[in-house]
Amino acid sequence: MKNGQIKISPNPAKDFVNIETSHIADNSQAELTDVAGNKLQNLSLPVNGKVTVSLKELKPGMYFVRLVSNGKTTETHKIIKE
Repeated sequence: MKNGQIKISPNPAKDFVNIETSHIADNSQAELTDVAGNKLQNLSLPVNGKVTVSLKELKPGMYFVRLVSNGKTTETHKIIKE
């Protein structure tokens, strides 16, 4: 992973994204939000590994995945839903 603890692909995406993690803290959480900052989904991420997140229910547009550790956002990644 370069410059971060999570990598998201494909991006832009249609139906799903894969989130690959590398050495995130045990107490880290991730959130999927819209551009207004409204939380749409809490995501469970492994310390090291990969999860697939469905985007099927979302309208096309821009979304964000925020990695939160100890109550602070440590990373934010943009997702484009086609």
